[in-house]
Amino acid sequence: MWKAGRSVASRTEAKPTMDALSLHFSSCLIMFAPAPTKDNEPEMLEASDTLARAVGKLAAGNVGAACVLGRMVDDPFTGGMILLDIESIGLRGEEIWELYSDVHALDLNRFIADVKVQARKASRFRDWS
Repeated sequence: MWKAGRSVASRTEAKPTMDALSLHFSSCLIMFAPAPTKDNEPEMLEASDTLARAVGKLAAGNVGAACVLGRMVDDPFTGGMILLDIESIGLRGEEIWELYSDVHALDLNRFIADVKVQARKASRFRDWS
């Protein structure tokens, strides 16, 4: 962000280190970090969760995962539905970041496509009884 009184050249040279949404979600991790359960299992998403709370639960304290999830939620084609796919295949925190950064080389579209494929496969083998 630029402030009044700065020259045009200094405004164009200033480059933010994180986009505003990622910064927002990383700050939400402090407020919405999931509480550990008695069996040390991750907290499940609930219908009453806000997007920030859902991102905080899935990120499980990992700032890299929070940034990735924030970018996905901001995407008009995936939106919040991708969070349910991530939940359905059981990815949390560091697993999200490692899959995005190491396996998919920071390519968000490949990461989203892989999550959707894995979620589809997982739904076929669920016991719905």
